[in-house]
Amino acid sequence: MKKINKRIGGGTLQNKIGFTLIELLAVIVILAIIALIATPIVLSIISDSKESSGLRSAEMYLDAVEQAVSIEKMNNTNFNPNSCDITKEGNLYCEGYEDKIEVEVKGEKPINGNIIFEEGKITNIRLEYKNDKVIIKDEDGNLVYGEVGSGSGSEEEGKEEEVNKLLSKNIATFGTSVTVGLPGSDVTYLEMLAEENEMTLNNFAEQGASVSKVLTQYRNNKSSLTSYTENDYVIFEGFFNNLTIDLGELSPVGTTTFDTNTFIGCLEQTIYEYQSSGCPAKMGFVFSHHGDNHEYEEVLNNLWDAAVTVCEKYDVPYLDLRDKEYELKDKVHPSEEGHHQMAEDVEAWLNTL
Repeated sequence: MKKINKRIGGGTLQNKIGFTLIELLAVIVILAIIALIATPIVLSIISDSKESSGLRSAEMYLDAVEQAVSIEKMNNTNFNPNSCDITKEGNLYCEGYEDKIEVEVKGEKPINGNIIFEEGKITNIRLEYKNDKVIIKDEDGNLVYGEVGSGSGSEEEGKEEEVNKLLSKNIATFGTSVTVGLPGSDVTYLEMLAEENEMTLNNFAEQGASVSKVLTQYRNNKSSLTSYTENDYVIFEGFFNNLTIDLGELSPVGTTTFDTNTFIGCLEQTIYEYQSSGCPAKMGFVFSHHGDNHEYEEVLNNLWDAAVTVCEKYDVPYLDLRDKEYELKDKVHPSEEGHHQMAEDVEAWLNTL
């Protein structure tokens, strides 16, 4: 039989358009080689971009810090910080200064760390971010990435990383409804603080408690403090519910019995009984904000000034929150956001005790 060569476009069926298996394999190998070479380059570009972005965010944050510190120095001529700790919200608590310094900046804020100043200028930093990212200054003053757990660029090698002093500790509180909360209310500042730091909280505060009631709270529950160590905390809070009580006078040194019908006498009796009990836990007083009760401001200031005098006589640490403007649920009690704000202030203070 004759072979019939059917021509299609000038060629035979044997010459139809297509790729052989070997040709396909060759293309796949070439593409794999290109991907092998290109992937590390692309990933490196992405990584460098993220690092550059992180360093730019740190620069913006430090500029905002210097601006916030400058504004605070204008408002308070005695404010000249040497060292400031960074809170988990990216704000500052500076050594020797009770008030929080708000840092306003767009972009990512650090959640921990420290900033060192000299003559109002930032000289050294350690900024800790989420996902274990740390930014420090090198010897030339440039921002660079540091190692998790390492100190800042100019710190001595081997310096121990600062630890959370509150973690897993016990805390007992005596006080008012600001501390125990209203019926059906949101979580209070101490409950937030205890949960955040995995602390065991014994809250003996009561609604409407006066200073004499706080003394009774302590007397009725002091046996619960027998397991407390020198690393634990006992906090007394108040004292808004004392508007009609006599102020009283500070007793002479060496007095062991006090006039508990007066505000000062009740405070002295509470401190004396606690200090005589042998409980080694750190004791402190929290003087609550006066909220929106400006009609009682003069009376409250007299009470708080007297409380400060008592605390200083017995060398008891205190936190003065009277001028804080927390978000309120009513005229006295903080809202959920207000309790969050208060928890931040109290937590920072407890870490200094």
